[in-house]
Amino acid sequence: MTAARRKLAAPDRMPPEPDLLDDIHAPPQPKSIRTVRGKVVYRGPLQAPQADRMPPQTERDFQAQVMDMARRLGWTLQYHTWSSKHSAAGFPDLVLLHPQQKRVLYVECKALDRYGIPKRLTPAQGEWIETLRACGQDVRVWTPLDWDEIERALKGR
Repeated sequence: MTAARRKLAAPDRMPPEPDLLDDIHAPPQPKSIRTVRGKVVYRGPLQAPQADRMPPQTERDFQAQVMDMARRLGWTLQYHTWSSKHSAAGFPDLVLLHPQQKRVLYVECKALDRYGIPKRLTPAQGEWIETLRACGQDVRVWTPLDWDEIERALKGR
């Protein structure tokens, strides 16, 4: 046996044995199992969705909800590019203006994928966001999981 193998096999360097009784007496945790085409793709803790804040299925629906909340909270001017075909790639989805608060807010809305994970920013979106922030602008990236933060930001807190 080589010195390296003896060093690895030394009893003082072995990880502690798990206590098997801990698993037996632990209360069972409900699991959420999601499958795609019969294969398990996610197995994690089961979480009950909040009835009043169900995440929308599409980015368009989520963006409409953000715009509706902004309108109700006094953001009177709102701009969003209807079709990005003839626009600069990566420009944020929404530009919101609140005259009384004297604020401009740039918002990039990101939907959740089918596993509940927020979709990623494109490199062009990241570049716009970094540049706007470097210019001192308030830029946010929101997902349907961020409703508390969205509400605070739109209320000016």
